[in-house]
Amino acid sequence: MKKIYDVKPFEEEFELLEMDAVRIIGLEIACSDPKGQEAALIWNDLLGTKAHEQLVALPDVLNGEALFGFMVNPKADGSFTYLLGAMTPAGTAVPEGFAYMDLPGGTVAKGCFGDSLTKTIERIKEKGFAPNWTPFTWNAEMFFQAEDEQYGDTNLMPRRWIIPVK
Repeated sequence: MKKIYDVKPFEEEFELLEMDAVRIIGLEIACSDPKGQEAALIWNDLLGTKAHEQLVALPDVLNGEALFGFMVNPKADGSFTYLLGAMTPAGTAVPEGFAYMDLPGGTVAKGCFGDSLTKTIERIKEKGFAPNWTPFTWNAEMFFQAEDEQYGDTNLMPRRWIIPVK
């Protein structure tokens, strides 16, 4: 099975991928509503700044230029934590001023470019799998700079969803 680290920009197909345990390093914000309006603020704090340069310069950044916007532990009121960052090997040292989250290894689904979270979950179920939100709930948007340069910034619409599956 292909590894998540081998995903490249402009790959359009839905895929199941293997992911080793990883550490996501980046900037974190609490979002108070399901639409995550606050998440857009963190993009401004990261892109084109020294913080972004620090992230992409981390040793062994996986997927090179890819950034991941993680939605973690949604609550009944729709609030959740959003962590925007780079995927690194488990145990990577976290630079001062950054947040991190450790994710267990397993199988993940990579949705198609521009699909909604709901559509990606439908595709997962069509393949006979289900979201695996244990030991905690997370899913992520995967962004590539090359795609933003070609397609333009479309209000940071999700590029493709990454969802753990079982």
